[in-house]
Amino acid sequence: MNSLTLSFNDVNFSPIERNNQIWLTASELARALGYARSDAVSKIYERNSDEFTSEMTLTVKMGVKGFGNGSSEKDTRIFNSRGCHLITFFARTNVAKQFRKWVLDVLDREILKSQVNSCNKISSEQQAALHEVVDRRSKGERKVYAEMWSRHNRHFKIPRYSELHAVHFEDAKQYLETMQLRQPKLVQDDKTIFSELEQTTTDQVMSYIFSLMSEVNRLNGRMPKPLDFDDELMTRAVVNDRMAGKRMFLTFNARTSQPEVKFIGNDMVVVNKDNIQKVIGDSNQIPTKALPGVIEAVAKRMK
Repeated sequence: MNSLTLSFNDVNFSPIERNNQIWLTASELARALGYARSDAVSKIYERNSDEFTSEMTLTVKMGVKGFGNGSSEKDTRIFNSRGCHLITFFARTNVAKQFRKWVLDVLDREILKSQVNSCNKISSEQQAALHEVVDRRSKGERKVYAEMWSRHNRHFKIPRYSELHAVHFEDAKQYLETMQLRQPKLVQDDKTIFSELEQTTTDQVMSYIFSLMSEVNRLNGRMPKPLDFDDELMTRAVVNDRMAGKRMFLTFNARTSQPEVKFIGNDMVVVNKDNIQKVIGDSNQIPTKALPGVIEAVAKRMK
């Protein structure tokens, strides 16, 4: 990225832009960390490769100058900011601690500023990575597949996943990986008013947890494990919230003996042949403006 200038002490980096991220070469990292050998960081990686993921480091073909005016391509290992940060924990030089702080304070800030200013959207490779998570977790269930994308787009306030800014790629991947997919349901039949519980409450809870995890990770702390919500407690909490202040009419199906619940308005009254006169005579039950209609109905019935 030509527009981005990065330096640490007397080392001037030549940042590489790839997949909407900034990468530094292993040889430049070795010089910044005070090693005499240019392959020192590559050797550190080889000894600890199981600690790194493919998202932290990779190899690319880069042109190198040969004898005379010739040039050739060489496999070069590069690291993004997370990879650079992890390398510093294995380095045993005097400036390793100082460079680690530089990665967090300078490199991350400059990368974020560059991505926000350019408003880069995620690359095709990053789109494929998000697709892999959704495909794997939805397990071929079309409803779950659609739900995951819908909640993802709503969370990041975008019309479609391809509009996601590259700066939010890691957050989006983590959000999809930790999204709670199980939807608590009530026992129901065809006439039950509760077809399923709304997802709003779950979305809000998971968004809070996801934000907390991202912040702890940014501060280089230990990631808390996603909470394992008790389905019964979640169901009771949501049902209680939806029922607060509501009036319901409970009946039992004569054929199946199953309970059936219906919400009724606050202005509705229950009338039977024994209490109809009392209900009509009570101004708290039947408003005065409704009485002419009642009288008219009675008059028609009496003819």
